[in-house]
Amino acid sequence: MMLVTGGIASGKRTYLKSLGYGDADMSGDVSSDCAVLLDAQELVRGVDSDVALIADEVSRRKQVATVVEVGSGIVPISASERDWRDRAGALARELAVRSDVVVRMVCGVPVALKGELPNGRKKLVMMRHGQTEANERHVYAGTMDVPLTAEGERQARAAGVVGGVERVYVSTLSRARRTAEICFPNAEKVEVPGLEELDFGDFEGRSAAEMEHDGEYRSWVESNCTTVCPHGECRADLVRRVKAALGRILREASVRGDEQIVVVAHGGTVMAAMSAFADADADYFSWQVGNCEGYCTEVSFEGGEPRFSNWERFADLSFMRTADDDADVHDADLPAHSFFTNSACKYFPCHEGVDPADFNCMFCYCPLYALGPDCGGNFTYTEGGRKSCVDCSLPHMRDNGVRLVAAHYDELARLASSGASLQSV
Repeated sequence: MMLVTGGIASGKRTYLKSLGYGDADMSGDVSSDCAVLLDAQELVRGVDSDVALIADEVSRRKQVATVVEVGSGIVPISASERDWRDRAGALARELAVRSDVVVRMVCGVPVALKGELPNGRKKLVMMRHGQTEANERHVYAGTMDVPLTAEGERQARAAGVVGGVERVYVSTLSRARRTAEICFPNAEKVEVPGLEELDFGDFEGRSAAEMEHDGEYRSWVESNCTTVCPHGECRADLVRRVKAALGRILREASVRGDEQIVVVAHGGTVMAAMSAFADADADYFSWQVGNCEGYCTEVSFEGGEPRFSNWERFADLSFMRTADDDADVHDADLPAHSFFTNSACKYFPCHEGVDPADFNCMFCYCPLYALGPDCGGNFTYTEGGRKSCVDCSLPHMRDNGVRLVAAHYDELARLASSGASLQSV
């Protein structure tokens, strides 16, 4: 929780709006669903409740509480006012103890008294999940919980494994979570209702070709897919709930001081967010992305509303990766055996019982060797037709090597487990 304190008209609400909280997110009622409790000092006016218990309830229910500093050294004439001032001070103290961040507003300027001062500007990474069977068959799948295909998992690995992300927000559907598990193996996965794909209603599980002569489907398509899908949603419904879900994520991130937010969801989720918040006069479908693609954008707030700027579309996560990610790649979500101790190879342990003249396999040293001419390295072929890697430095070029392994994992796994002609691929 964050506590914001200061005198009357010191800029508390204006500061909270710069962090993404609008008027609708603020209330003086502790029992409301609003994220911000205004004027917490009023909770102890004329009541004898334990201030510690009141502070417990506030910290349990709210992301932010504001307190007006009262008294200013002037002793009130009224005994009840003196008692209220004392109890208000005690409540502020109890709230500060329970808060991760305490900010005091001085002439409109926020000053951090505890923790780091939240920054309203941040970077948002929104990524679509990998391929599913529905994508492969070109059928509509909104609320259908369809898993990734083998190709979808390969796409996620090829996009890149990023270990230095603490938290990833995902939709409640398994295809988004699975993509996040592969790409961000060390991150906490936080499911956020509202990030799901459009509910296609009666169109779910059916292709455009199947519904070519379906009157309801034709009507929906002719509306530029803006009308309500029978027993489902319309585009406005999707945009509305994605705005609400993403708004909650961004506000919570502001309180924690997160400078980067990562969301793994769906193509419709990405289009809805970009069309709602990007400062651009662009068609909704112009924001469409492929599997494991997305946008990286800067986020700021105006009047409590998110605004996207300086966005870039990405096809992989190379812009997020660091040298530490390459060092940790073998802890990533790659099934089966490690290629660097390839016990599945029929020649393992290396060269044992094999005439060296008939053996030139570098598979355990370089996992890309078995790709032959497609490995991307600097190699030559000997007179006998075998591949020589004497002059190749690719296995030591960690970033490129790791990315190629991820991209070709399924093919390499098949070659390794079958022991297929590894001597001269």
